[in-house]
Amino acid sequence: MSVKRKYDAAVVGLGGMGSAALYHLAKRGISVCGIEQFEFGHKNGSSHGETRIIRKAYPEEPKYIPLLNRSYELWAELEEASGTDLLIKSGFIAISEAGSEFLKTIGEGNRQYNLPHEYWTADDIRKHAPQFNVPDSMAAFYDPLGGFVYVEKCQQAHLMLAKKQGAAIYENEAVQQWKAVGDGVEISTQNGKIHAGKLILTTGAWAIPELNKLGVSMELWRRLLFWLRSPDATAFQPQHFPSFVIDLGETVFYGTPSVSDFGAKVGEHHQPFLINRPEEMSQPHTEREISTILKFTRNFFPALDHQPSKSANCMYTVTPDHHFILDLHPQNNNIILGCGFSGHGFKFSSAVGEVLADLALNGISENAIDFLRISRFE
Repeated sequence: MSVKRKYDAAVVGLGGMGSAALYHLAKRGISVCGIEQFEFGHKNGSSHGETRIIRKAYPEEPKYIPLLNRSYELWAELEEASGTDLLIKSGFIAISEAGSEFLKTIGEGNRQYNLPHEYWTADDIRKHAPQFNVPDSMAAFYDPLGGFVYVEKCQQAHLMLAKKQGAAIYENEAVQQWKAVGDGVEISTQNGKIHAGKLILTTGAWAIPELNKLGVSMELWRRLLFWLRSPDATAFQPQHFPSFVIDLGETVFYGTPSVSDFGAKVGEHHQPFLINRPEEMSQPHTEREISTILKFTRNFFPALDHQPSKSANCMYTVTPDHHFILDLHPQNNNIILGCGFSGHGFKFSSAVGEVLADLALNGISENAIDFLRISRFE
């Protein structure tokens, strides 16, 4: 006889956002379960790859900064609760042509919210970060509060503490469908049915069909990541090397310090390789994807090896305006949507988990998220 699985809330998709939502719901003492279609630590989505940049400098939209400040607070709380170092303030540097629009806008939020920052000339960059080979025409914005978070460790901490607080976790259990039933939701998986009062969808690329029904399109990008070693390994470790973004006009590159034997991590942010379905992530890399990154590293980081020690794919799910969706489902208030984070979302996941829990339990959040409502696409 099958056991009836019934909860106050269920979270589908336990990557960075879903694991955080599960933790925040469990911490508030409600009956909650998390459902993940793959094994934990999988590389099929957007929450893997050792590290992600975190920064207070936010040219994407200064309205994110209050949510970002809350993320920093919650990362610190999670570190204390889990006994694990999760956020490393190695610094963050944004480099572009001196006087570029990129450098003009990146400091707007820091000035508005009185956050510490510095402007560096090319000579300053060479002095403070000699690993960067920059021409005299370039300048930089430096954020001392920036750095990186450990991706897998953050997820593990959220899941471990959620389970400790009583959350049920179902791994390798794919959701086949969900539907409204009475005052809740019925979720069908290959292992049977789960009943929940509220359903939080944090399914990344697998949310695209549902958003299409609501008239919102999302693009699916595959981004190639390389790790590169250096003969002077210590020069690229966090105590000596900041996380970075380098804007070259036609495209943008980014990277994080070396935290393993594989070396520093480098990727290209723009010029996407578009795919139609998540299953297409494993297609062979194009010559453009490979050569673009290696040309960049040869020019800007001559001390790095020219052959990657490791590579990985990262999947971006991108909304039309490149901003998140955090909202109640417009047709059913028992469904909460958390999606469209890729490209700059993981650093927010500690606070996004809190927001999703707020929406599930109260329908609103004290965090400032009005600019992330799905209604902006109507």
